[in-house]
Amino acid sequence: MTDMQAENEHTGVELKKVIRTTIQTGDTPFLKTDGKKMRNEFGTGEEVILRGTNAGGWLVMENWMSPTNAPDQKTAMDTLTSRFGEETAWELLNLFQDTYWQESDFDRIKAKGMNVIRLPFTYFEMLNDDGSLKATAFERMDWFINEAEKRALYIILDMHGAPGSQNGKDHSGDTRFPDVGNLYGNAENMDRTVFLWERIAERYKDHPWIAGYDLLNEPGGASGTEQFDFYDRLYRAVRRKDPDHIIIIEAIWDPMDLPHPDLYGWQNVVYSYHFYGWDDINNLDYQKQFVDSKVTMVNEWTNYPVPLLVGEFTLFSNLQSWDYALRVYDDQRWSYTTWTYKVTGQGSSWGMYTGNPLEVDIYSDSEADIRRKWATSATETSFTRNDPIVDVIQNYTKRP
Repeated sequence: MTDMQAENEHTGVELKKVIRTTIQTGDTPFLKTDGKKMRNEFGTGEEVILRGTNAGGWLVMENWMSPTNAPDQKTAMDTLTSRFGEETAWELLNLFQDTYWQESDFDRIKAKGMNVIRLPFTYFEMLNDDGSLKATAFERMDWFINEAEKRALYIILDMHGAPGSQNGKDHSGDTRFPDVGNLYGNAENMDRTVFLWERIAERYKDHPWIAGYDLLNEPGGASGTEQFDFYDRLYRAVRRKDPDHIIIIEAIWDPMDLPHPDLYGWQNVVYSYHFYGWDDINNLDYQKQFVDSKVTMVNEWTNYPVPLLVGEFTLFSNLQSWDYALRVYDDQRWSYTTWTYKVTGQGSSWGMYTGNPLEVDIYSDSEADIRRKWATSATETSFTRNDPIVDVIQNYTKRP
């Protein structure tokens, strides 16, 4: 038993004050939790299992999966601004974003039988340098949510890059503090993260197609109570603005790395885990053991009374591994979103759509070349359906 497990089970733990959520009824897709299930109609209707994918690479590029050689989003923005000025830099980034994800991409996801998209976003799009909200802060998010709603697709709002970065990884958009970031222990960045979640919750508190708020993606810059206490601060900030939406809390990496929700009085929460079996990526026996070990962790070692979301995963190139994992997820009634919808690299096992759009060299390409190259990043232009993997996924997403 870990120290954290012992702390959770200690009978003398003083539980923090519970924030009660509002229970409403009505014919609505609005999700709330009911024990280990999510149900529509504010938690009183039918069980909903979320099956979908991520919009990775749209609002935060990673060079291994996106058409850029930038090591992170901040470097891309800073370099383009230095070379061309802020206005032109944002024109270039907006060109990429306008092109990379379009209305037809929602249609493709819907056609796969999926019912949810996890939307990774960063503070770069939303906050000015002084921490205030940009006038354009919600333009991308509003558009994405509205297009999803038209197709009856749920959206998970996933803060992939918090001010200062919660992990120092490229997928947070900022690698200046490698592997730890500069969020935890930095009062200004923590305040800005709280402020941004307050504004998001305020704006979307009544939106029925928001499945939940994913507070921090892979917050590896802290662990234990340091991480949990900041999660609690974010949870309470959101609840003051929005008492009803599900709040999603991520582990790094396993169920044992999150506390029992009663320790903080968290209600209407979903716990999220990212399952990547790196040690032997294409070995079916290893991947089966890896998936089975997660079932044991969830059902026996923790057994928390909350729904589960596998927020990111891939089973790499072995199709039998994909089939096995998705069958287990279905049997366990776990929700999931694959990583990810589209990636560079034709045939990569990481994407439902893969291709080779022209890569931008942020350091030497001319403005004209950058415009020309990023104009090739549309799915129709440079990506094709990853048939073997998508066919397996559809066997499960198209089930009732």
